[in-house]
Amino acid sequence: MRIKSVIPLAIIFNLLLISQGFTSVKNVNPGAYENWGRMINRLDILRSFKITDYSQFIIRDIDTANVQYQLDGFSEEVKKNLLKQGNRILINRIKNNPQHLEMIEGQNGSSGKALILKISILEIGVKPGSIWWNPMAWVDIQGELLAPQNNEVFLKFKTTRTSSVQGVPGGTVIKGLDEEGKKLVISAIEKDFKEIGDDLNELILSFK
Repeated sequence: MRIKSVIPLAIIFNLLLISQGFTSVKNVNPGAYENWGRMINRLDILRSFKITDYSQFIIRDIDTANVQYQLDGFSEEVKKNLLKQGNRILINRIKNNPQHLEMIEGQNGSSGKALILKISILEIGVKPGSIWWNPMAWVDIQGELLAPQNNEVFLKFKTTRTSSVQGVPGGTVIKGLDEEGKKLVISAIEKDFKEIGDDLNELILSFK
């Protein structure tokens, strides 16, 4: 009798992640980490802390001064609107944080004990892919979490999210996309912003 061996897809997926340097481990001790928790590409924890020791969470205005675009054929107006929408998506996803923290958007909080999240958007783009796969859109950010009382930085992070641009054939010249194709690219980039917001929520909530 021949016995077939069946390996669950979840196990195969985890093995592939581990082979590429990704793990599900969420170490919250001070140190420098690559591919932290499958979500954050680079995380530097500078000191130990617990979010339960704080009552407010301030989301500073997102820094977009040095954004690099890899969006050939997209107008400056479209890029500006995409960046504005991306900012709003990030803030809304983070503000959905279900914990005890009072969420404040802007430069200052009240007199409560607070944490400040600072985010800089570094790059937004799309690459054409090949005959084997769809074009890929991405968003690249970095940021830090700090205490406003003394500006002590608790952690720094950098991460990138990528999404397949469904509906646009692989190998398509991005500069030559029609309006419908551009909408599909924008939709993929907005998805990346949503996932980054969720990733940051999960990062923060790991420090309970």
